[in-house]
Amino acid sequence: MIKAVIDVHCYRRQPNPDLTAWLEIARRSFPVRMVYSHYDICLARRQCLANFLRSDVPAGYTHLVQIDEDMVPVESSERILTEPGDLVYCGYRGRHGQKGHYGDNDFGCGCCRISAALAEAVRPDMALSFRFILDEAGTGVAACECDVFRRLAGALGYTSRMVGVVGHLVEMIAVPTPDGDEQVRLRWPAGA
Repeated sequence: MIKAVIDVHCYRRQPNPDLTAWLEIARRSFPVRMVYSHYDICLARRQCLANFLRSDVPAGYTHLVQIDEDMVPVESSERILTEPGDLVYCGYRGRHGQKGHYGDNDFGCGCCRISAALAEAVRPDMALSFRFILDEAGTGVAACECDVFRRLAGALGYTSRMVGVVGHLVEMIAVPTPDGDEQVRLRWPAGA
């Protein structure tokens, strides 16, 4: 049986209305904590994992759910609370509407669940768990915190599994086309 606690990462703002509504229902069965951090999201994720080990596991909780404030739950997102597994997640698109995390053996921290067993196995390497790896020049991301955590879990014998999908609230530009107001061309930020 899954006895989970839910940590919501409120890095930039409050949770979106759809997530807030989803959390109100989830709160009936699972404790929900809002995590406000003015620091690196990787640090916030590590702090939540450490807090889970320090406070929640001794209290009998078996899993930690982490969800970001810009995730928009859909019907299949509910499976993050019910499907078995040590490392499960809901697939989503990235910030620019393109590459995100999708499929088995990928992993996305934006909406994930980590078992107490995996968290305990990661404990000795906590500082390496959620972090970005930069390219050789130090100017680009070679691996995001999601990929780094998945690789660490894999080295410990754990595999990830996608159990559903979740929407990702992203900013975009809607530009009317010369054909009229009915036609719209979508442009993602940063030229993506």
